[in-house]
Order: sequence, then structure tokens, then C-alpha cells
Amino acid sequence: MSINYSCREYWTDGRAVNSLAPQHGGLLKCKCGSYFSYRHAEPGPIIYDPLPPPPKGWESEDVWEGFLQGGQSKRDYLLAKYDFRPESERDKERLAKPPAEITVQDAELLDLLKSDCSNTDVLIVARRRYWRYLNDEYRTKCRKYIKFHDGEYPPYVPTEAQMENMHCLLGLSNSQVDPDYLEIAELHRELGDFKIAFDVIATKYQENERQKEVGDVIANLIYYKQNQPRIAKMYV
Repeated sequence: MSINYSCREYWTDGRAVNSLAPQHGGLLKCKCGSYFSYRHAEPGPIIYDPLPPPPKGWESEDVWEGFLQGGQSKRDYLLAKYDFRPESERDKERLAKPPAEITVQDAELLDLLKSDCSNTDVLIVARRRYWRYLNDEYRTKCRKYIKFHDGEYPPYVPTEAQMENMHCLLGLSNSQVDPDYLEIAELHRELGDFKIAFDVIATKYQENERQKEVGDVIANLIYYKQNQPRIAKMYV
């Protein structure tokens, strides 16, 4: 699969603005209400995504309309768009296959975090997305501010909800065997824990080609004790 990762803004917290790549982090929900991570899902039967039943009154339509003009007939159009089997047959197939998964939207993240979900992988993705979601308000304010202040960023004072979420994400990330240390450093930086952020960058974060440019920006902000989320790259 080829994915276009270009975006208009790439922020230090990982938010890619106007990106063509998916931003949901593989966080999905079953129609039963359970949350799961696409990355850790096991392959199974074909997802049931049926055609809808035909609309009422379709029998009275001219099913050969369009045929004499050399185009697709109404009959072929209806057969391609609707399932004409008896309802009992459709129900039998529906019960034999799992339903399609649902992508979790940003507005649903708090409900997930308040649920009894205990899957660490799901919680990490949810906390990470919630972190970026809560920072979006600052991003909106920031774009207006830097236009009139020669590129300077406004002060960043995280709310209690933001701080609690960042601390929870840190706890979950540090429990992993191979955590994203650049993200851990960024979380400490935004919380104002510059000493810890510096130690993580200096001793645990191993620079790599993919993260180098963003890593340099975060390391520089830690040095100057700046805690605002920043645009690390533009028009990438």
C-alpha cells in the first residue's frame, strides 16, 4: 500500500494538519461497542458490508430505461446497487459474518477513556490522539498570533485535563518494552519538565532518519526551556 504522508503542518506533538494519510492511529470500534487496535487485530472472515435492500416502488420503474440509448439499463443499475434477495437470506448471511469496524472519532475519545477498556495498546493510541486533540485549540490560537508577532508563539499553559492526560500517556508509554522516546521527551517538555526531557533526549532517544528533523526541533526547544507545541515542518 502506498500512502501520501505530505501535510501542510507537522507539529512536535505529531499532529499532521491537512494530511492525506489517516490520522486515527488505527483505533477502531466494533458495533458491539468494544475498542481495538487495527495493528493488533487478528485476521478473520470477510467483513460483512452488504448492499441495501431495493427502494420501495422499484417494481413500477422501467427497468429497461437507457438500454435503447446504448447506456446502462436501469435494470443493471439496480442490480449493482441493491440486494434483491429475500430478507431471510440477507439476515442469514449477516449473522454468519462480523460487522464492519467503525473508526473512532476525536469527539468519542473521552468516552473511550472513561470506559472500562483495559487494553494498553488501545489506551496509548487514545491518549495520544486526545493529547493532540486538546492541543488543537492552542493551534488555532497560535496561527492567528504568529501572524502579528513575527513568528513568535503565544504562551502555552496546559489545563488540568491536558496535564492529567499527558501524565497518563507517559505512564502507559514507559510501561512498554520499546517506547517512542522522542514522544516521551516531547510530553515532558510540554509539561515543563525540562530536566527530565533533556535526560530522555540525551540518554534514551536514539536519533534516526525519520525523526531527525523533528528531534532537532524538540531538543532545541528543551535547551531554551520552551514548552509550547511547535510547527516542526511545513508543507512536507
